[in-house]
This record gives sequence, structure tokens and C-alpha cells, in this order.
Amino acid sequence: MKRNILFFIVLLILGACSTGTQLSTSKMSGEDLLIAGNYSAALDLYESEITKAEANKKDVNAEVYCGAGKAAFGLNDSEKAIAYFEEATVRQYADLDMYIALVKLYKETDNLSREIEILENIVSKYPDYSKMSEVKGRLLETTLESENWELAENLWEDLHGPAVSNAELIDTYLKINIAQKKEEKISELANQLIKLDAANKTALFVLGEQYFWKAENRYQKETKAYEKKKTRSQYAKLLKALDVVTADFKTSLGYFSNLYKQDPQKKYARFLGNIYARLNDKEKSIYYKNRAR
Repeated sequence: MKRNILFFIVLLILGACSTGTQLSTSKMSGEDLLIAGNYSAALDLYESEITKAEANKKDVNAEVYCGAGKAAFGLNDSEKAIAYFEEATVRQYADLDMYIALVKLYKETDNLSREIEILENIVSKYPDYSKMSEVKGRLLETTLESENWELAENLWEDLHGPAVSNAELIDTYLKINIAQKKEEKISELANQLIKLDAANKTALFVLGEQYFWKAENRYQKETKAYEKKKTRSQYAKLLKALDVVTADFKTSLGYFSNLYKQDPQKKYARFLGNIYARLNDKEKSIYYKNRAR
């Protein structure tokens, strides 16, 4: 008898706990569900609110659209997330988490203009954001695609300009200067970058090309001078110049060999073929020239 009563009491307690749990879950707000990571339930709740409001011809609160967007984003439903977030922005709603999600979504969908707009909003509205350097870094990348050179310079200075020690940022800024053909800065940045990342392809190509043309132009100049005036003194001058030329070709060779190992492109093979020709290595010159075809 006592066992039956005890069993009955346990059932009552369990039932009460179960009912309480169900009630608390059903009363959870969309924000609570998002925090709990229950994105499916959150989306259902927000969409129910939207449907109900629209059926009654009432305006939907911007926060509801934002919440629906976050829930859809959590479920990797990019199309819905963008649609709901954009409804929120139309209503002048600003939310850092929403902006961060939108940056990712616009980048994934290749919507550069909208991505730039959101990045600029983060910079202007949330200056104390803990990952602001990453935001400005991405914004710097977009200036290369959009050719917004003025913004690029401002961002570079904001990121502390020459004091930057992040290889990715320097790589981006180097490409920006290459696009503008700023030779002095290109050389400076390439040398800075190669010290931070010896395998960086942008820096390797810049330096390899610089040494190649430095050597090739001097080779052409000195050989033409000798052809024009074949004297002993001119020949001695040619030999001396060729020592420097050979050293520069070998430096260029090191850069392009590194590049070709990483990425055997035809344009790298073309440089290697020409370098080996100048170094009188016929076999390797033919090998790389064939690879360049």
C-alpha cells in the first residue's frame, strides 16, 4: 500500500514538472528561442506573427522581421534570411548581429554594392565593435573590386598604414597599388610582405618580375653598347655588367621557381624559360618554354 502511494506521488511530481516545462517552452519568446539555438521554432513563431499581422492588415514590427531573418540565417536559409533582414532595414532597423549576418550573406551571393553598404554602416554605427579591424579589412578588399581608391587610402591609414603587420591586409593593399601602378609603393609593400609570408604569390610575382626586367633591360643595354663599340674596355665593362645581370636573373629565378611550385601557370613558366636562356641552361629553358605553350 505504501509503495503504491509513493509511486502515485512520484507520478504527480513528474507530471507537474513535465507540464511546467511545456508551459515554459510554449511561453518562450522568439528571442529566447534564438538564444537557445532553436531556430526552427523561432522561425515558426516569427512567421506566425507576420502572417497574423498581414491577415489583419497591420504593420509588422521591424524587430519581428529581424528575428525571422536571424532564425532563417541559423537554418542556413539564405534567401529567406536576406528577404526578412531587408524588410527590417526598410523599416530603418539597425542591429549589429543582423549587419554581420548580412555581410556574410551578401558576400556569398556576390552582391558587392550591398555588402559595401552594410560594412560602411557597421563602421559608422558601431565604432567600438570588437572585430572592427576585420570589418575594415574586408572593406579594404572591396575597394579593390569597386576601384574606390580614396576609401582604400583612408582605410589603410585607419588600420595604421605602414605599421600594419597582417600579411593579408598588406597583400590587399599591395594589389590596390598594383592596380594604380604606384611603382614605389609596390616595391616597398612587396618587400615588406615577403618578410611576413615567404610564399605569398603576389609578392613573389612582383619581386620576380622586378628583378627579371632589371636584369633583362641592363643585359639589352650593355650588349647593344658593346655591339656598337667593340673595344677591350667596352668588353670589360660588359663582363662586369653581366655579373650583376646574372645575379639579378638568379634572384628572379628563385621567386619564379617558388611560384611555379605552388601554381604551375604558363606565365610563370614563360619567365623561367627566358631566365634559363639568359643563364645559358638550354635544357631547362626548352623545358619551361614548352610548359608555357
